[in-house]
Amino acid sequence: STEKNDKTDQLIETIYKHLKGKVNETSETANFITSYGDDGQSVMLHSDQRTDAILLEALLYIDPNSTLCTKLCKGLQAHKVKGAWKSTQENCFVLIALEKYFHIKEKDTPDFIANVWLDNDYCGQHQYKGSSRKCL
Repeated sequence: STEKNDKTDQLIETIYKHLKGKVNETSETANFITSYGDDGQSVMLHSDQRTDAILLEALLYIDPNSTLCTKLCKGLQAHKVKGAWKSTQENCFVLIALEKYFHIKEKDTPDFIANVWLDNDYCGQHQYKGSSRKCL
């Protein structure tokens, strides 16, 4: 019913406002502060990056155009060490959230040629057409 949808929308808006008050934002990145007063991560199976990943997914659902989504994405990527996060569980949560982020934010198929110049010297080009998992 419409009344139920209105109540759900109001609840989502209330939670969203609460979360925006709990975020640590810089000009480039963002992360949510979650502290239990000790390093209980191994006991509680908790991690800041896992929390950020879960909240990124939620924000992509309720406000995908928010700059907070982009900042959370950059913040998550900034916490990688040697290509991974702290645990397998953290890797899973973060990679799922990032996949959703890139699926929403980069839905246009690339189709362009990049030319590289160094001063007046032409160094080459590379054509980007379609998506690929291949690294250059």
